[in-house]
Amino acid sequence: MTRCYEFYCAILINPTFCEDKSDRTVAYIQKYIKFMQDQNVKFDKTVEDKELFMKYQDEFGSEKVVTQPIDMSKTEQLQQVAVVSENIPQVHQISESIPQVCQLATKERPLVECSRCHLGRRDTVEYKGEILCPSCLENAGYKPERKPVEPATVTASIIKPQDTWEQRKARMQTPISKMEEAVLVKLEQKGLHPDAQREFCLRSTRPDYYFPQQNLAVYLDGEVHRGREDRDEALRELLSKRYGVRVVTILYEGSSEATEDSIVEKIVEATLHI
Repeated sequence: MTRCYEFYCAILINPTFCEDKSDRTVAYIQKYIKFMQDQNVKFDKTVEDKELFMKYQDEFGSEKVVTQPIDMSKTEQLQQVAVVSENIPQVHQISESIPQVCQLATKERPLVECSRCHLGRRDTVEYKGEILCPSCLENAGYKPERKPVEPATVTASIIKPQDTWEQRKARMQTPISKMEEAVLVKLEQKGLHPDAQREFCLRSTRPDYYFPQQNLAVYLDGEVHRGREDRDEALRELLSKRYGVRVVTILYEGSSEATEDSIVEKIVEATLHI
């Protein structure tokens, strides 16, 4: 721990001021005061004396760092350093063109006195007009600004269920018209149960109704069959020749109750004529 200038001034006035300090003994603090006095620090609370104290404190370090005997002057210390350096082999300069490393890049921050605890620290921060160390800064209610964390963007992928064979087959089949569905209901009511859209393998044709017992295929041709009569007739003729199926084609226009009844009568009549 590095103590401030006012602390040592208080010790000189009242040596019992530091008896409750558990981290340093009185003798060690007095030793540091004697060392500073040997460097011409008078502890007279003048601006010049305080600057001189801060200079030597920054140069030699705190109580933990200073280990020289108290009777050794600064000149004697420098002489010892010179004697030691003579025994160190000289390193030849590699090149004069290599730039020297900037001292600011390696030199530690100077000691700055905390406005509240009056301790010299290198990690002080200016907050609301005061120079505070980290401990006093926390007591002053300082809270560092935290950047808001952006929420992570999650892309949800919709997994479609795989279609079953029945679903794919239903999409491939020819849709039944409203007329075909209505006629089928009425045929069921009359006791006739044809297979709706039974498929025959010719060039793939599907009668609207097929009566297995009568081997009868019925086609209902509405407006959608206009313009393709020749193709429909060729397929139905092939069905008749290859499978011996009797084919009946019923033409109709529009959708009404009377038309449905007329179609049902024609189909019933066709099933009776075997």
